[in-house]
Amino acid sequence: MEKTESVEEIRSIIKEEEKVLLLIKTSNCSVCTAVEQQLDEFLHEREGLKAVKINIKDDQKVSGEYMVLTAPAVILFFHGKEIWRGARFISFSEMEQVLLKLG
Repeated sequence: MEKTESVEEIRSIIKEEEKVLLLIKTSNCSVCTAVEQQLDEFLHEREGLKAVKINIKDDQKVSGEYMVLTAPAVILFFHGKEIWRGARFISFSEMEQVLLKLG
């Protein structure tokens, strides 16, 4: 998963890539760490899905830009549009079903 440091960088990636998974996390958050590790395993088998992460402390505008009130948050984008979101306790099976529909 690629680390990003600004909202502008995320916007650019979402614009350029067909499918993007965005992880928004915070420092000293054990749930964020666990979700990131689970995502790394989940993404290992996925091709064609660009995955990026950002720590809210790196750019505090990210929480307002993506309306994130709790961390971690995982957002899926398809052709620049948000199509799925999970926060705090992420349903990987639900996310998998959305990705399967996309092909």
